[in-house]
Amino acid sequence: MFTETQSAIESISGYTHIPDSPTKPINKGKAALNPLWHAGGFVIILVAWEVAANNLNSPYFSPVTKIAPALVRIILSGEALDHLLYSMQHILIGLAIAALFGFVFGLLIAESLIARALLLPVADTVRSVAALTLFPLLLLILGLGVWAKSFVIFWTAWPAILLSTYHALTHVEREIIEAAMLDGAGRMNILKNVSIPLSLPSILNGVRIGVGGGWISLVAAEMLGSSKGLGFYTLICSQTFHYPEMYAAILLIALTGFVMNTSLLFIQNITERKLYL
Repeated sequence: MFTETQSAIESISGYTHIPDSPTKPINKGKAALNPLWHAGGFVIILVAWEVAANNLNSPYFSPVTKIAPALVRIILSGEALDHLLYSMQHILIGLAIAALFGFVFGLLIAESLIARALLLPVADTVRSVAALTLFPLLLLILGLGVWAKSFVIFWTAWPAILLSTYHALTHVEREIIEAAMLDGAGRMNILKNVSIPLSLPSILNGVRIGVGGGWISLVAAEMLGSSKGLGFYTLICSQTFHYPEMYAAILLIALTGFVMNTSLLFIQNITERKLYL
């Protein structure tokens, strides 16, 4: 069930899942799972960046030895954190609305053939409209306040949540549902105690993908029309020729996205372990 759901989510998000290899990996044992190996890729990139920046000697290509102090400086001064908190406010509002909308309509489409016939084609059509194409109209209607950028996150995140909910609920193993029916469970009881709990990891995966896409769209929207936020701060740094601070802001954007993704993945893994214990 979860493999099929993952494929469905990936098809709407642009992510490509690399299937597990049928052969054993070259590096066996716990050594390859050491956190130091995970950090190795970042170290290689940082070293390569430092070498390239020093060799190019360009004012537009700041070395890591200038970016790192700039990152510490903008964090300790509170300047970057102020913009970060502003961006996170939009993420939380947009994601909350997207999660509620996606779950409710995903559940409705999964449980009702009429709703599926009416709403699924509409959902498949409108989700193709990129959120940023609507942003100029949103600015005219909603202005530069909270709701225009929150809507961008909502519009980016809801398709992954809706379709992950729909596919997860429609791919619960039939044997489990039949066993619950034999015990005398009704439709609502099965939905509440069987289908939704079993679908939760896949739904959380949809939320995780929605957050990733929403974060990217938010940063872009803040560059197009905002007076605050990490995207706006990055743009201002570039326009005022503060390139180390610009790269530091970009790094902070990446780290924030990484923390959000890792946190949701952690919650998803806990949910899966509890289901199969």
